Amino acid sequence: MARVEYGRHKRVAVTADDSSSDVRPQRDWNGDAHDQVGFLGFDGAATTLASDAFVPTGTIHVITSESSTSDNLATITNTNSQENDWLILFSATGHAITVKHGTGNIVLLGAADKLLSATVASIYFRRSTNWYEFGGGTVGDGDITNTKLADMAANTVKVRDANSTGSASDKVIADTQLLIGDGTGFTAAALSGDVTMANTGATTIAANAVDGTHIAMGSDAQGDVLYYDGTNYVRLAPGTSGFFLKTLGASANPVWAAIVTPAHTTQDWTVQGSAPSNPGSGVAVMYTKTIDSNNEGLFIKMKKNGGIVEVQVG
Repeated sequence: MARVEYGRHKRVAVTADDSSSDVRPQRDWNGDAHDQVGFLGFDGAATTLASDAFVPTGTIHVITSESSTSDNLATITNTNSQENDWLILFSATGHAITVKHGTGNIVLLGAADKLLSATVASIYFRRSTNWYEFGGGTVGDGDITNTKLADMAANTVKVRDANSTGSASDKVIADTQLLIGDGTGFTAAALSGDVTMANTGATTIAANAVDGTHIAMGSDAQGDVLYYDGTNYVRLAPGTSGFFLKTLGASANPVWAAIVTPAHTTQDWTVQGSAPSNPGSGVAVMYTKTIDSNNEGLFIKMKKNGGIVEVQVG
């Protein structure tokens, strides 16, 4: 491939030993027309860092750490360069070279430190005394922020809506809807049936939706009784046959209890010759008295219609 002038080359040899002739457009050293098709190529210079800096001597540099296998690159020394120069940088294989953003005179696209790659070029362009990254390199973790993504439609989430690998898409989620996976993608749907949900996350169970088939207390058995123990609803296992459910008051749990049959008692009444004195308000008096020579009766004296009456009850 013919030698061509490029960059800031000011002279080109037109004979084998001529070092003083000016460059002539579209000509090479022996007067032939320049080849307009070809590669622009440079040898890469192996360069070792010194105090987190290096002095470029050409367009391509392969950077090696100053010691060990990891180092920082914070400054590109401008001794041999001018404004608008380009640099293409790689790390040496096996070396972790971290390019520092804003520590020296290097400004990176992601505004954050990045590792040089041994295979993917990082390209820099000099403006004034700073070197600005403008292409090449790799995208580091966290480099792509939400603001750098394409705008999404309102009320959408980004998903892979298929059961295969591929591109993501934006799924619309309407008011009160949930995103439900079905193995082949996602469905946006609202809760329905016995349970509904508001857009605050609050759920509502429909009236009469919970029947016995929806209740399981654990160790459930026929004859169980459900009651509240002050903290939760719990089961009371069946009691002995013939027992009754006994409450122990507002602050206690119910229990099964045996029925107690009261003892039979009798009351003796002394026969009186005449009725006793009238009882006071709110009191009744029961007594026996002789009716005639053949009969005695059981009477009650009580207040009725504002007065005291005597009523025979036996």
